[in-house]
Amino acid sequence: MAKKNDVLVITHKEESLPEEEIINGIKIIRKYDGNASEYVKCLRDNIGSNDILVNVCVQTPTTDLLLPILDTIKCKKKILYVHGIWHFGFVNRDKESIHNFCSKIYNNCKWYMYYALNAKYFKKYDVITQLHEKDDGNVFFKKHFGINSEIMENAADEAFFSIEDDTVFRKKYDLPTEYLVCVANYSPLKNQEMVLKAYYKANIDTEMVFVGADSNGYVEYLKRMEDYIRTDTEYVENKKVRFIVDVPREEIAKFVRNAKLFLFGSVGEKYPVSIVEAMAAGVPFISTDVGIVKYFPGGIIVNSIEEMAHNISRLVNDKELHDALSKDGAEYARKRMRIGDKVDAFEEICFGSNK
Repeated sequence: MAKKNDVLVITHKEESLPEEEIINGIKIIRKYDGNASEYVKCLRDNIGSNDILVNVCVQTPTTDLLLPILDTIKCKKKILYVHGIWHFGFVNRDKESIHNFCSKIYNNCKWYMYYALNAKYFKKYDVITQLHEKDDGNVFFKKHFGINSEIMENAADEAFFSIEDDTVFRKKYDLPTEYLVCVANYSPLKNQEMVLKAYYKANIDTEMVFVGADSNGYVEYLKRMEDYIRTDTEYVENKKVRFIVDVPREEIAKFVRNAKLFLFGSVGEKYPVSIVEAMAAGVPFISTDVGIVKYFPGGIIVNSIEEMAHNISRLVNDKELHDALSKDGAEYARKRMRIGDKVDAFEEICFGSNK
């Protein structure tokens, strides 16, 4: 949007970053540090009657502080851009211990009260956007508040849609003709451990490649886990695992689009961009049942290590099924997950007629 419009971002203050800077033509002001009055004053000083106010996400100070004073902010339009809300349903980890169960009950009550108390403010926005028609936020806002939201799905960078000669890239990382890939920050929340265990249970000899932002304690844990698994798993012959870190952003798309399968073991998501990127590249995914991923074509949802292992073997060895999922995911992404289309849709929300 910044290519055609002036865009200003007012966000949290970070000690390691300047209070103001311009990045790719976008002015960034890092103002909020716990001082509500200074943050509100900064916003008032920088917004005019012809501007569009976009609050990104709920349950965050940069939005919540403005809710009670929305009527006093004079601008052309006010938009609440929601990236998912608290998930009130119970998942397996909520039932693993009394602590988890009680914590879930407490947080459900806390966040239900938050939404109930702020519903009157949410209704003051000219437009509210949600990630997907089946997303928790869209369903909750419609059911409890009678709010009909606009749907703004996530999108993939054009590099994931590209078909290029990646010979040099393959040589750089010594990649085989076929490999499986998992792209995510190394973290227990992303649950690469599940993917690792499923890979070793799968009856295949395709290489497994993990790609993450940087090395940390969890990477070392995964390496120790692999050493243990290799001594206690039936299918270890010809198995190879690599943990890659510090990959330039422009090379992430190449790792994905050259892969045979995309594996995703996360324990909590709303609308994971990594799955969108795999679909854009025509790479079938195998994912845990998180967020709205189960509504996407182009992949298989699993609920256990055993199910993931079974479907890894299935998709590696069944070309017809693999290619059908690849086609379905790519077609969906081309029609609904391109950044240019999302920019056009959001500009229509911003500059079209007031709702």
